[in-house]
Amino acid sequence: MFNGTPTIRGAYGRTYKNRKSIIADWESNKDFQDAVTGQYLNLEDCKRGNISTVNVRYNSDRSVLPINIDVSSQLKPTAN
Repeated sequence: MFNGTPTIRGAYGRTYKNRKSIIADWESNKDFQDAVTGQYLNLEDCKRGNISTVNVRYNSDRSVLPINIDVSSQLKPTAN
């Protein structure tokens, strides 16, 4: 899936001005977009892919929020 630590941004036109809104959307499993590849990912994808950290760009790409992911925590069941 990804090599290293992906740098991501809000997906589908979402932009962020502060850390609180980023964390709320991340924990709600909303999609983000890889800044390099354009691939979409969310918290569940990162857990499945054993990605332990992502860097989220915000504030017009002038700031970065690193988010550590507990890949050992339980995944939410997916809808069938």
